[in-house]
Amino acid sequence: MNNNIPHLLHVFPSFGRGGIPIQISHAINYFGDQARHTIISTNDDYGAKEVLNAELDVSFPNLDHLAEGGLLKRLKNYQRYLKDTKPDALLSYNWGAIEWVLANSFSPKIYNLHSEHGFGPDEADKTLLRRDLFRRFSLRNTETVLVPSLNLENIALNTWHIPKEKIVYIPNGVDIAKFEKNEPSFIIPGFQKQTDETIIGTIAPLALKKILAA
Repeated sequence: MNNNIPHLLHVFPSFGRGGIPIQISHAINYFGDQARHTIISTNDDYGAKEVLNAELDVSFPNLDHLAEGGLLKRLKNYQRYLKDTKPDALLSYNWGAIEWVLANSFSPKIYNLHSEHGFGPDEADKTLLRRDLFRRFSLRNTETVLVPSLNLENIALNTWHIPKEKIVYIPNGVDIAKFEKNEPSFIIPGFQKQTDETIIGTIAPLALKKILAA
């Protein structure tokens, strides 16, 4: 273990083979040995670890004991863990990591980058008031809140009351140049693009929970 490089603590609701864990895994691989990482999955699903470069300094501690008991006990457990491990930054993802955000919001605290990428089925139509209030209080001292859509930016600004200067909007997208070729390497049988047509394609699960992230 190299203690001279930044230590990043990631808290996911799940580190299964899904969108955000896969994206973060590729980012970790890209930056290589510039940081060491601790990854916590609150549901104990670590399926995305298969995407990570096995040579990198990434640990997956079993912290189930910290999640035992009521809310106040869990917050104390998380705060104690943060104090003992002293990571350089806490990277939290979505509602399932919000208790860690709250635990870190009290002094002394570490830098927190919180990412919100969408909602579950129970918030597909609208956000829940109790969760809005919980997020508002938990995120009050968070340095940066990352969102991938203008809808989420509006919710963070006007519902969770996050100051605009703390919100970073990074839209989802595709590196078009990476796929730009004069002769495509794949052809869909029977497909013929007309000169006056604009074709938009996507490969993704169409999940109800993605509605508010659009």
